[in-house]
Amino acid sequence: MTWWESAYRCGHVNWDPGEYDGHLPWLLDRFEIRCGRVIDLGCGTGKSAVWLAERGFDVVGIDFAPTAVRQAQALAQRRGVKVDFRCGEFPADFPAGSFGETDNALRLGAFDLAVERGFLQHFGRGRQLQRALRRIAQLLRPQALFYSLITAREGNRRGWGSSLWSEAEIRAAMQELFLIRYMELSVFTPGEAGSMPAWLSVMSPK
Repeated sequence: MTWWESAYRCGHVNWDPGEYDGHLPWLLDRFEIRCGRVIDLGCGTGKSAVWLAERGFDVVGIDFAPTAVRQAQALAQRRGVKVDFRCGEFPADFPAGSFGETDNALRLGAFDLAVERGFLQHFGRGRQLQRALRRIAQLLRPQALFYSLITAREGNRRGWGSSLWSEAEIRAAMQELFLIRYMELSVFTPGEAGSMPAWLSVMSPK
């Protein structure tokens, strides 16, 4: 059993938003995103994916923890929306190819928006991260957007964990494959007292 699976089984998931990622309404409004296909990377219990589906988006959510995916599927059913939730390790378990109903193949250039909240920061800063970023770039249409929220080394950290990134580190990691269109030092959970600082970035594939 992975650490992530154990955390979801025990309910120790303090990174899981109360309802959905509170930055999403701003993202859709600021970049005038009205419709399209979305991939939610590290979707967890599916709250953000379901929120997007309720607003008319065609959403695929992927996560490594089977318990999280089952909870996400149950949430979508309760809310009466269709979301394609899939379980596996990204990118290894999601090969490029035709997007099928019974496998994890993801069609290249199929998505208008990719979102990740505290997902990429756990890949480290080497080849594993670059493989993940390259796959994300391949999945996006030329004019698509990639929204990323990564816990920040800057700001009032107050002892938050070890998966912290500086602005310079994020820019260096993204520069080969993505054009950063917007970046600011924000917080991980808007409206939550003491929420950890996080770098909010919106990018386009090069």
